[in-house]
Amino acid sequence: MGLLLSGLLLRCNHLDAPLLEGAAAKQTHTAMVARNLYRGRASWLRPLVDDIGRPGYFLKEVPLVPGTAALAYRLTGRVDERAGRLIGIVAWLAGSLFLHAIVRRSVTNGVALLAVAWFLAAPLGIVYSRAFMSDAALVAASLAAFLTLLRWRDGPSAARALAVGLFAGLSLALKPHAVFWLVPAGIVLCRATSAPRRAASGRELTMLLACLTIGATPPAVWYAHAFALHRVYPAAGAMVADGWVAPRLLLDPALYLEIARQIVQMVFTPLGLVVTLIGLALHHGDRTPTERALLAWGIGTIAQCLVFATRMLDQRARGTEYYLLPLVPVAALLLAQGCASVSAWIESRFPRAGNAAVAGLFALLLVSGITIARRAAAIPPQYGSLLERCERVRSLTGPSDELFVLSDRGGTVLYYCDRRGTALTLGNAVGERLASETARASDADIAKALQGARYIYVPFPELLDSRQAFAESLERDWRRVPGAEDLWLFERGDGNLRRRAP
Repeated sequence: MGLLLSGLLLRCNHLDAPLLEGAAAKQTHTAMVARNLYRGRASWLRPLVDDIGRPGYFLKEVPLVPGTAALAYRLTGRVDERAGRLIGIVAWLAGSLFLHAIVRRSVTNGVALLAVAWFLAAPLGIVYSRAFMSDAALVAASLAAFLTLLRWRDGPSAARALAVGLFAGLSLALKPHAVFWLVPAGIVLCRATSAPRRAASGRELTMLLACLTIGATPPAVWYAHAFALHRVYPAAGAMVADGWVAPRLLLDPALYLEIARQIVQMVFTPLGLVVTLIGLALHHGDRTPTERALLAWGIGTIAQCLVFATRMLDQRARGTEYYLLPLVPVAALLLAQGCASVSAWIESRFPRAGNAAVAGLFALLLVSGITIARRAAAIPPQYGSLLERCERVRSLTGPSDELFVLSDRGGTVLYYCDRRGTALTLGNAVGERLASETARASDADIAKALQGARYIYVPFPELLDSRQAFAESLERDWRRVPGAEDLWLFERGDGNLRRRAP
């Protein structure tokens, strides 16, 4: 209970912070869906975002998290982004309980508690469990599926198999990427033999597969619905493989360096990785089926990053580290075992000193994890005054006015402007590379968006340095909205400028 309370307090600091840290674009897309559901602009079957023009349908995973946030908005009577953050926090805390129940089968209770402590203190877990997005709930649901599969292995029954199917289905509904870690982990568990358990029989596997089919059917129907809708209303980035899969990047060393950076810095921390490697070097004996299954889970998580390589190499300011969030429970177990190995080694040479040494070591790990998390969650300096500028845009335009935003994090800009419209990126934000050319706005994309635009907002004019011709056309063919002399907010120069009430 003390660990849960500490994890909660660690995440509730600045709970009302704007959604500008980490995966800001992902967070504000989720928040857009929640806000539109709350305002009655959209339905669960056709969720809307505000930055892709009309009609704005954007169907990816089932909108369970934004839908839950919208219900919270109705209870409070207003849009409150803290509700979205709290969903992830509560889910992550629940996931820590599932993790404890899982690893307690293979290790002592002390090691299991250390694993839970790191699950709560890993920088990646801190940053993205308090983000307004589905990934924390996804990890928790996946751990629940893993735990119920373990219990089914202990004593196969229809009820336990159905529980596995339902939690696996919930994981897939939250994000289809769950197949990358649940499938290899499940295969290892079902094939495992350890006294007194044998490998699952054909009859037991048939029962399990039937229940998995039952659980997977609702998300499968949803994704078929999403695919059909986006054939009629295409939306860039809505379908899983759109602009994400790029086999050519598998030959790019930068991909592996970036994955390694995220694992070392955000999942383990450098000190944590050293402790883990020491633990692996000192480990003797065979690993239990649970441990082997968790290692397969980790390998599947990394395989996901290779398949969706463009997400690993797009601008770091976009915060794609959350793709490695499912690796945190695996790292928590390995790091806890590393601490136990170090303790045993010290104890063998200095009796009674092992526990004190490990306590001090783990305190250093916690401090390093929290320090890295705070640095990773910091709002980039470029966005420090963004909310104030967006408030001014709201005061200079009307609720029904649509904006064309040319910017990094254009969707985030539109969200805080509280306007609908179209957002395109120039692909040169904060000096990082774009691995997917589909994410970069071409001149043709910009020209098409401008055809139906009445207002243009460029929150970061310095990004137009590479588009000098476009910048000159703004000054020539468009006119600044009255009162926006210090903003790059333009209205079509038709001689009919009007200041609108908000």
